[in-house]
Amino acid sequence: GTGKQHAPEQQQQQQQQQQQQQQQQREGTPPGEAAAAAAASICGRAVPTAAAYHGGYYSTADVAAVVAYAAERCIQVVPEVELPGHCCAALAAYPNLSCTGKVTAVSTHWGIHEDVYCAGNEDVFSFLGSVLDQVVGQFPCQYVHIGGDEVPKLRWEGCDKCQARMREEGLSSEAELQSWFVRRVSKMLAARGRRLIGWDEILEGGLAEGATVMSWRGNVGGIIAAKSGHDVIMTPTSHCYFDYKQGPSSCEPGAWYACLPLQVVYQYDPIPSPWPDAAAAAAPADSDGGGSEGMQLGSPGG
Repeated sequence: GTGKQHAPEQQQQQQQQQQQQQQQQREGTPPGEAAAAAAASICGRAVPTAAAYHGGYYSTADVAAVVAYAAERCIQVVPEVELPGHCCAALAAYPNLSCTGKVTAVSTHWGIHEDVYCAGNEDVFSFLGSVLDQVVGQFPCQYVHIGGDEVPKLRWEGCDKCQARMREEGLSSEAELQSWFVRRVSKMLAARGRRLIGWDEILEGGLAEGATVMSWRGNVGGIIAAKSGHDVIMTPTSHCYFDYKQGPSSCEPGAWYACLPLQVVYQYDPIPSPWPDAAAAAAPADSDGGGSEGMQLGSPGG
């Protein structure tokens, strides 16, 4: 009888724990300190707390050492400079490059943020030019990754400068404005002897000439880009995100929100067979990147 009386309480506690876990996944926050401490005791090693995930930088000497170490092993290091989104750190340092001018702090939470570079502000492109000069001077690789993923359009929709840019360039949507932004950066890279790589969102609004697409949201973006004559790197989250944990153990290193066992990686064929046309590739049935049997937890993108 006692067990039955406590059953509703236990069920309520389980529901609360489940809601807390879901909230953590939505916000992209690491597990709480209590969970980290428990994992540490099980594994016999320290597990970083949330504060330990942030801060730090690479010096010029650090970059040179990494590039040299990789080159000795026939590996090229491809730098990534995120734009127009995922740039909170830059906007916190230079708020005038945002649409609102009110970004004052670097986010300590993983995820997608509404503040992005202002596409109507010429100072943005002067700043990015300086950044690219530094990057190409330190990384000899012919490619520079510019991200281009997960760019909310809310700030652009309410920004007078961005709306004026759209009118000047004859653009009909904020998606086309992002394409214009990426195309301009692509030209900046070409002038510096480099080629652009971007996540598959750069397809939206029109693909920049000569751009290489990294297809992370399944196979669809890669197939469409390849059919358009562009180089493609197939990297769907379902099989190619090696920052995920390799097993379900709480002390397994890697991103806490997803698990990708090695056998699932080996199951991936980057060339779909039979090779579909672009229209067929866009069907929802193919959007999982060829299957996600190994994904035991939620898997946010890159």
